[in-house]
Amino acid sequence: MSEKSVYALQQLGASLLSLALKNLFPSSQFSHCGTTSVGFFACFKKLPSLPPDFLHHIEREMWDIIKKDPEIQVLHMMRENCGAFLKHHKLPILADKAMQSEKNIIDLIQIGSFYSLLENDDVADLADIGGLTCYQMEVKDEEIFVFGSVFSSKMALKAFTKKNDHARRFIAIQRIEEEEILERENGQLYWKEKGLILKDNFLNLWKQLLGNHQFKRFDSSAICKVIFKNFNGVLKLAQWQELVDEPSQYPIDLGLLTKTPFSRDLLTVVCPKIEGKQYLISSLQFIRHFIKLFEFEWCATYFAPSEKKGRSPTLKGIAETLVANGFSNVEVAKGSLKQPLLQIYWFDLAGRKWPGPFLNLEEEQENVFISFSLLGSFERLVALLLEQHKPWPVWLAHEQVRVVSVSQEHNVQAKQLFAQLKEKGIRVVLDCANIKLALKIRDAEWHKVPFVLAVGESELAGELSVRRSGEAKPQRLSFDQFLEELK
Repeated sequence: MSEKSVYALQQLGASLLSLALKNLFPSSQFSHCGTTSVGFFACFKKLPSLPPDFLHHIEREMWDIIKKDPEIQVLHMMRENCGAFLKHHKLPILADKAMQSEKNIIDLIQIGSFYSLLENDDVADLADIGGLTCYQMEVKDEEIFVFGSVFSSKMALKAFTKKNDHARRFIAIQRIEEEEILERENGQLYWKEKGLILKDNFLNLWKQLLGNHQFKRFDSSAICKVIFKNFNGVLKLAQWQELVDEPSQYPIDLGLLTKTPFSRDLLTVVCPKIEGKQYLISSLQFIRHFIKLFEFEWCATYFAPSEKKGRSPTLKGIAETLVANGFSNVEVAKGSLKQPLLQIYWFDLAGRKWPGPFLNLEEEQENVFISFSLLGSFERLVALLLEQHKPWPVWLAHEQVRVVSVSQEHNVQAKQLFAQLKEKGIRVVLDCANIKLALKIRDAEWHKVPFVLAVGESELAGELSVRRSGEAKPQRLSFDQFLEELK
């Protein structure tokens, strides 16, 4: 984008931010807004003290305004007329700023019933906004400043977030609630309908992976311990655990609650020492395969045991075994642990590390016990997926396809296509709202829907307009071809 276009986009963003704050806090007093070197700001008086994670709610309100597609006008008034106009609309601070201007002609932006001053009359269109962020709040005297930036694409937003340290936000776990995946009640979190679909889809994959690697579900850890003590041979067991613990014990408090539900898997391999290296390698390959499914940035730390513990055939050369099995970016740390531990960390968009999969080894008499987790915390995994600028994997998505009508004239055909997909067992949502097509597509991308089908004139001839999330141009496919794409 040209420098002029970027400036026009940020001017619009400043007014959107101001309107969002006014909607959220009607009793607050709007002071002014404007652009900065990296975005825009809005200044308010009588605004309550806000926690940092409230920035996500402001972003959501801005997107809601964009979705409604309000009429935007740029007005030009003589300075004195502008001052009187703003006072009439009960904007005294803005009126004073207009009267203090050195310009004879004042530029105003009107979004619905909201008014704000412009630095000039270059303002972008709502459809030009592909991404936005609110990244900082500052209190100066009795005024609160909120800073943000808008972008023409999600890729530009991602680049900005990585480049600007001051704009890096808390992990977007609040979107778990905004997306109606989890809800709070009496100090606990509960999966809602969308969340339950995500969880069921994930568990189905997990069970499939267990079957591929010959693991058996075994949900009583107490019985497992008894078996371990008296078992000769090879045993591969898998557990799915639902825990609720203090975050001090399990570091999973991501800003949601003081107590957070913690769902995790635990896989255990028991085998003779002579076969320990073989099953260590297969366990590492299993974890590596799982990591590749989600394409997160990650690193790992291998906590090596004492030299005495490292002499057994299984424990000898573990660092080299890790490298040979795809764990090249592993830091080796020597500590006081009696047994070796491999801890994988996921990176969020702010560059912070969160514990993910892990593997530890223990030897007792003639057996080796390999215990590992593929994900660490399921709730954290969902939070990280929400934060990424990518659609949900099709197999995991609670909404796989969204059918949108190009105009109201195509609603009947859109409903017919929706019914066809529903009959095939596809998780599909219909959007026939009377708004611009670009806004419907943007809303689907916001909700990470993998596929959007736009129904217009060409679709009446039997072809589907198939848009993958994040791709600019749609494909033309037949109904049967699209079903193959979904598999």
